[in-house]
Amino acid sequence: MSYKTIHVHNVTGIKYLYSVESYWDKEKKQSRNRQVCLGRIDESTGEVIPSERKKRDSERIVAAVSCKNTVAKSLICGPAWVLDKIVSDLELDKIVYECLGLDMGRHALSLAYFLIERGWPLSNCDGWSETHQHPYGEIITSQKTSELLKNITKNQIESFFKKWINKLTIKESFCYNITSISSYSENNSFMEWGYNRDKEELKQVNLAIIFGQDSGLPAYYRLIPGSIPDVVTLKKTLKSTTFLDQSKMTFV
Repeated sequence: MSYKTIHVHNVTGIKYLYSVESYWDKEKKQSRNRQVCLGRIDESTGEVIPSERKKRDSERIVAAVSCKNTVAKSLICGPAWVLDKIVSDLELDKIVYECLGLDMGRHALSLAYFLIERGWPLSNCDGWSETHQHPYGEIITSQKTSELLKNITKNQIESFFKKWINKLTIKESFCYNITSISSYSENNSFMEWGYNRDKEELKQVNLAIIFGQDSGLPAYYRLIPGSIPDVVTLKKTLKSTTFLDQSKMTFV
């Protein structure tokens, strides 16, 4: 299946028209895309300025973009249908909407869908959100995502964890695990030198996680500076979970 999409350059803000062709990758066993830049879109006129190699197709390209009679568009729906079913069965959407509100909640779920399907940086979500079905239903620019992440409060995060873990505790017990994530980042205050399980010569951040023993679903997490030993992280995690009101929670 082939279609056309408009991407906005994150740095310059210039709009480019891309021709996108979907195909099945036999080795990776997943759907992939081939993208070819057809040209730049003139902001003042809305016309396409073809790239050098596409000048011979300039009339066809301009017609494709300038057509005023377009009444339909195609979206990739398969991944959303699968994820919508999972989210609905877990009633995760209800909790997200209760804590963040409908608009922010749909935005957050769409970002989660993008990360699950692609695993790319959130700044690349704009092109995906234009061509895929997702809860937010609109193009998600990097500016919108930055605004969302800035506006989510600590109270909203803790409210989500409390509602989510209370739902999970009805059915199962929990396990505690800690892992470390290495990074080249120089601007993250959590990144510190410490014992690196992967033997990488990089600063790291520790991620403490509580998850369901049977379902494997994450219930709670917190970031810890990379230099803190594992035993200390357990003590700090126990202190940090008091807001969850889990009086029966015991770690062995």
